This record gives sequence, structure tokens and C-alpha cells, in this order.
Amino acid sequence: MSIVLALLALSGISRAGVLINEIQYDPSGSDDGLEWIELCNNGSTSVDLEGYELQSAGSSWTESYTFGAGSIAPGEHIVVGYGGSTWTGTFDPALQNGGSATDGARLVDSASTVIDTVLYDDTNTTGLEDDSGAVGTSFAADVSEGSSLGRYPDCGDTNASSVDFLQYTTPSAGAENAAPAIDTGGGDDTAVDDTGPIDTGGGTADCTGTSGVTINEFTPSTDEEWIELYNSGSTALDVSGWQLVFGTSSYNKDATMPSGTMLPAGGWLVVGSAGAAVKDVEIDMDLGNATSSADAMQLQCNGTAVDTVIYGDAEANDDGWLDDDGVATTSFAPVPGDAESSARVADGYDTNQSSSDFVVTGTTTPGSANPYIEPTVCDPTGSESLKINEFLYDPGSTDAGNEWVELYNGGNADMRLDGFMLNTATSSWGTDFTFPGGITIPAGGFVLVGGESVAGSDFIAPDLSLGNGTDGDGIQLVDCAGAVVDTVLYGDTMADGLTGDDGSDAVVAGVDSDVSLGRTTDGVDTNTPDDWMGYGAPTPGESNGTVAIGDDTGGGGGGGCGGKDRPTSTRPGAGGCSVAPPLGGLEGVLVGLVLLRRRSRRG
Repeated sequence: MSIVLALLALSGISRAGVLINEIQYDPSGSDDGLEWIELCNNGSTSVDLEGYELQSAGSSWTESYTFGAGSIAPGEHIVVGYGGSTWTGTFDPALQNGGSATDGARLVDSASTVIDTVLYDDTNTTGLEDDSGAVGTSFAADVSEGSSLGRYPDCGDTNASSVDFLQYTTPSAGAENAAPAIDTGGGDDTAVDDTGPIDTGGGTADCTGTSGVTINEFTPSTDEEWIELYNSGSTALDVSGWQLVFGTSSYNKDATMPSGTMLPAGGWLVVGSAGAAVKDVEIDMDLGNATSSADAMQLQCNGTAVDTVIYGDAEANDDGWLDDDGVATTSFAPVPGDAESSARVADGYDTNQSSSDFVVTGTTTPGSANPYIEPTVCDPTGSESLKINEFLYDPGSTDAGNEWVELYNGGNADMRLDGFMLNTATSSWGTDFTFPGGITIPAGGFVLVGGESVAGSDFIAPDLSLGNGTDGDGIQLVDCAGAVVDTVLYGDTMADGLTGDDGSDAVVAGVDSDVSLGRTTDGVDTNTPDDWMGYGAPTPGESNGTVAIGDDTGGGGGGGCGGKDRPTSTRPGAGGCSVAPPLGGLEGVLVGLVLLRRRSRRG
């Protein structure tokens, strides 16, 4: 198995099996007899292809080729059609060229089960299906004549054609697809092809020592942009000809280090625009501000990535940015505000997960050491016991600064929360808070994340915005590896297509102002609205108790304590629900307030 395939196996984004890996549907000149499809096998065993079909579609799926006897070995690439096919049979693909609506190709096994699908161009007016059988909504670009569509990482699959496939101006039928590259011949900020890899221009820079170099700190403010590089190695590096590339939806801007540029051993190099107050090298810089989607920057040597930072909103990776592992990222560095920077938690600290590696600093340090912040240690062990336990989404006063979310660890072991995220959604998910490094929640303990006016918060999240349940809203806890741990949907109805942990769109019924929604028993989770009820006397950071047998708890917040459909009751002391004594709070384990900034999410 190739190194790339081994990496994919570790990353977990690739289904083991046979995939359509590259396709040329619009050869230069006449298409007749020149179209081809390449398959790859990213699994660990050979796959018998006899009886498998390749199908193509414009308005509907039709058979293009049926495989005879033969198999594809692990790591192997085979080509059907023009360009070296060793398979017998007639290949009559009639692959559509895009241009007006979505077209596609797919692989179907001998039992007529869809194995893999690639959809390209939009809009999907004819309702072509993706691998799940649903009408496809993710489309690879419509490539130019003579180019191909190829997966990158090679033989990797996220089931999203827009993420998995890039344009290759130099197709590679029967071989691995190369890493994306940006033209290294200019340095003049000229826009380049934004659909995939292009000619690297034959760079001749010295790439010795690249493993110790990182993008260490940056500010994307207008007219004052700068990027700091750090060399953790013991030898000074000549970085003449190295490039910084940037982009908002693709790497379409670049700047080249001038001759004689040195990066000191254990030291820093600041590359800045004309307006930057501190800089060692001045270049024409054009960083995005990540106001509508995530943006990215990358340091390259001769077209090969040295380090990548992707910053902005942690929504779906609509632009398909790849991290240094070659994986479509779900991890984004925070965007700094005015007079701030986004900096690594320690100089050179690099896990290839931007959200873990970077924090916003109020004091910028271009050309000197970053303030040390406890690095994030990703350990999702036991996260199945961590639950969203209570939250207040509609305070009686102004919502801003007064909303809060309580988490509960129902397990029998302490848990690290480093890098865990609270996502919220009104129409789409965005991250409101990320836990910093060095944070532990004890077994049976609570942690309270609240706005600036919430008394007793363990962590302050200035941008926490829960929505008021109109058309259905949600809160989601995501672990440091990007896996969803727990979700609650709430409101009067679900009109925006959000789904919970079990794929259901069922919502917990909304409650009145100043009434919290909490689990009827701490941490008990059946993934149904019956787990929740309204509490007229919220207890942030403390136990919800156990609702006494015989109380009308009402499912889904529609009744019981504080539900909209019944008179508002309260916790003990105010009538209504009977609860057991509190189990105790965080007991001093969590200290400090963390202010994390983020841009407003879309939707």
C-alpha cells in the first residue's frame, strides 16, 4: 500500500474498497474513443470486479461498461477506456461534458449496489443520486477540455464530490494523483487556476530543513497584514524562492521570498505588507478576513506544502481546504480582531489541527516568542459519557451575554476537554466556543459555559448565541477529533433541516423566557425529546436532580417544570418538581476565564 493510502487509512476519511479515482470526460479534440475512467482500491484485500458496471449519466444513469473476469489489488490503479486499459469488453461511456447541468459517473457491483459516485458541475436539475441514494448536493467542478477530475488525497473518499475531486491539467491515468501545487514562477499576486493543481514552474529553491518550519503567528487586518515564520531547527535556513500562497476559496494569490532571505535557527521571520509595523521582508500581501467562509494560507517550497493554516468559521468545509495531512479539514484557527493576532499556543507547536494549535492573542508578538498557553491535548476517551445537561436560550433580559450551556460528565473517570467545541445552529452549524488546553472535567462533575453576564461561569463565551427556537435551533458538543458527542434540537418545529444524534429532526418543545431546558435526570440520554423538561428555577453548574415518580414531567419540555403548555413551576423551594439533592459542582477544578473570538457564522 502506498504512503498516501496508508495515511488515508489512519485518517479515517476513506472507505475501504474500490473507488472511481480519476475521470477524463472531455479530452482535447474529439471525445470519441478517448474518454477513460480510472479505478483504485484503497482496501487491504483484492476485489473481484467480475459483473461490476461503470455507469454514466446526463439526465439518467445508463450502463457504459461491464467488467469480465479479473480483480483489483490493494493500492492498484486500473484504467478502463482509452489510455491503456487491459480489460476486455467494449467501453462506450458517452460521458457528458457538464456545462449546463450536473453529470456523473458511478460504479455498481454485481448485486446492483452503488459502490461509488462522482457528480460534476451544477445545478442538479435532473436529480442524480449520490452514494446514499439521495439527490446529490455536492459537485466536483466542471473541468476544462483536456483536463481530468481526480481525487486528492489519492483514493480518498468523504462522499462529497466537491471536496474529493480536483482539476488536473495533466491527467495521470493509471498512477496516483499528485498533490495540489501553485505556480511558483511569479510572486506577482496574479490569480491562478482555482480548480486544482497547475504547473509548478520548476522551482529551484533549497528545501532543506522544511520539517522544522511553521507559520507561527499572523494578522489578516487590512493594510497591516503580516505572517510570522518560525524555525525550530538548529540550523539557519535559506528560504529564498520559498512562497506564501493565500486564498479565500482557493490558493489564488502568491508571494515569493526574495534572494538572500534567511530564517534563523530557533528564530523568526516576519513577512509583512507595506502597512505592517514590524517586518523583515515586505511583500504585496492579500490575506482573506474569513468573513463569509474559512480562508487559508500555506508556506511552500518548490510547490510542496511546508505548513498550512486554515482559519475562520468551523462550519462545513465548503471550499474543500486540505490540512497538512492531506485531509479535508474540520479544524480552523480563530480569526483575530483589530490589534490582535492568531498565534500558536507555543512557538512551533503543530498538530496539523488549526483549532488546537492557534489561539487569539491580545498582545501581538511579531518577530519574538508567542506567550505560552497550555497546548491542547486531544483525548476524546470516554466522551460518550459527556452530555449537554441544561441550557438557557431565552433569558428574560437581553439574550447577549446571558445565555449559558451546562455540560455533565456522567462517567466514572475524569475527562480532558481540550479542543472540545460547542456548536450552535439556527439554520447551519457554527462554533461558538472551543475549550482551551489543560482542562479536565471530573467524573460526576459539571462545567458551565456562559456569556459575559452569567454569574459562576467556568468559561466565558462572548459570542454564545443560541437562538430562540424559531423554526428549530440546536446545540451540539463536538470532541477534539471532530466527532459529534451530543446534540439537542429545540423549538416549536424543525424547518431548517437540522438533525440530532440519531438522524431524527424531532425537537424538544420550546419554553418561556427565563426557563431553562434540562435533562430530567443528569446525563440520561435516549436521543428523544422525552429526555428534557423545562425548569422555572434553573441551576447552572449544579445537578438537575431526579424527577420524582408520579410527577408529570412531560416529554420534550412541553410540560412539567416550566413547559409552555403548563403553568411555570420551579425547583424545590418554589413548588412544582421534586428533585434529589445536588451531586456537586466542579469543586474548583476548572479555573480562569477564556475569551475566544469568532466571526459570525453563516445562516
